[in-house]
Amino acid sequence: MELSKKLSKNMKTLRGSKSQAAFSKEIGIAKATVNSIETQRASIRLDTLEVICLHLGIPPQSLLSDEMDCMESGMLEYLLGRTEWYLKLSPEDQQAYIQWLRHTADLFERLIGQNKERKE
Repeated sequence: MELSKKLSKNMKTLRGSKSQAAFSKEIGIAKATVNSIETQRASIRLDTLEVICLHLGIPPQSLLSDEMDCMESGMLEYLLGRTEWYLKLSPEDQQAYIQWLRHTADLFERLIGQNKERKE
């Protein structure tokens, strides 16, 4: 998949049910820019990509990848920060929940790896 398609798909995923206007405010760029990225009508400038990633707290390669890794630094916090129940938790409980999710994901990855080894 070409980079513009990956970027478009990942931006739409991150935006979720938010309007383009609300999302553009959140990430510090114009609504027209969000629309251009999502509809692949224009190539993204590197400084725009940098602004988006800075506001989301994620590395640029996440936005350009085939599959975003939600466990990456910043990505998990960003996604959880969009949920009402998570925001009601204390900062300590938020961090504990994130650690639990990362630990659980790590365990699943190990289990999947072990299953693949057994099949081979």
